[in-house]
Amino acid sequence: MAQLLVIAPIYLTVFSFLSRHRAETKEPLWKTVLKAVANPVSIAAVVGAAVSLTSWTPPEVIWQPLDMLGHSSIPLLLLIFGMSLHGQKPFRNREIFSDLVLGKLTKLALMPTAAWLLGHFVFGLSGLELFGVVAMAALPTAQNEFLFASQFRLPTLLVRDTIFASSFLSLPVILLITLLLAPG
Repeated sequence: MAQLLVIAPIYLTVFSFLSRHRAETKEPLWKTVLKAVANPVSIAAVVGAAVSLTSWTPPEVIWQPLDMLGHSSIPLLLLIFGMSLHGQKPFRNREIFSDLVLGKLTKLALMPTAAWLLGHFVFGLSGLELFGVVAMAALPTAQNEFLFASQFRLPTLLVRDTIFASSFLSLPVILLITLLLAPG
């Protein structure tokens, strides 16, 4: 929820500013920010959080289609990502290789380390709870980054290669985290 309610609106705002700059639009700044925050993903996250914080249960006729749509979101994002790989050679652009390595080091080393430091020293987690937090931080880069980059017509090559690389590299990192932190 933190990703959808806090992090996603921040990077969607950044994407909006980048798109705005590239298009050299005369659109007012407030409109750019509103478009970034008032997108279907952010709105759905806010509505979902509001529903979960109350005791209200949506009627079955509303809930069932939303539940089906929610369950299809990850397979659909993976399908879109897979379609972007068709006819493409990953890591073909050597000019972005250093950015790719920096992104992977950040995602697979810095984020789990930061999660461990915060989880252990700030929140006092240990055992299975700490393991879960650190392992979650090492999961592959989310496909929604590719979706958002495509939506804002930003270059997707680095995003696609980052997702592709993290899909393979996260497994050994999570295995290492398991060896270091798994209780028992």
